[in-house]
Amino acid sequence: MYQNTKQREVLGRVIKENPQKALATAGLLIAKIRRRERV
Repeated sequence: MYQNTKQREVLGRVIKENPQKALATAGLLIAKIRRRERV
């Protein structure tokens, strides 16, 4: 639980500093998850 909160804090910081990169990273993660679901 703690680790998840920590990750969310880091994500929030990244999104504030570099929204473009955050969107790209999120897109990659979603693509990975979708690929995993398909298999």
